[in-house]
Amino acid sequence: MYPTPLLVATLTAVLLSACATPAHHVPAAPSHRTVQGTVVSFYFAGTPAQELPPCLAMRSPAERAEHRYVRISYPSLRQTQSTVAEWPDAVQLVLNQPVDVWPENCAAGRLGRLARVLPLQQ
Repeated sequence: MYPTPLLVATLTAVLLSACATPAHHVPAAPSHRTVQGTVVSFYFAGTPAQELPPCLAMRSPAERAEHRYVRISYPSLRQTQSTVAEWPDAVQLVLNQPVDVWPENCAAGRLGRLARVLPLQQ
């Protein structure tokens, strides 16, 4: 006994539809975009340990001495968030400097990254 043409057509349609992307499918947005923030404080090698955020306090004093760090605040929904990022030597920053940053969770030990420095607004 051979399968009927209707059965073959139905099975083919089912198999092909499993591979197809729906027309309304929109690719997911990148899970980690830059946000615009403002420089609110600096951390240097001489910053007292009790003033360090968790992501810096867990680093060794030698590692903290090799780098400079900056706290950046940014708006997020209805509240202001902050992230800590390494401040590269070649980059000039001042307080209230607008920047783009990839934020990370400092309490979890992760540092954000500076994407670019924006011009000061006057």
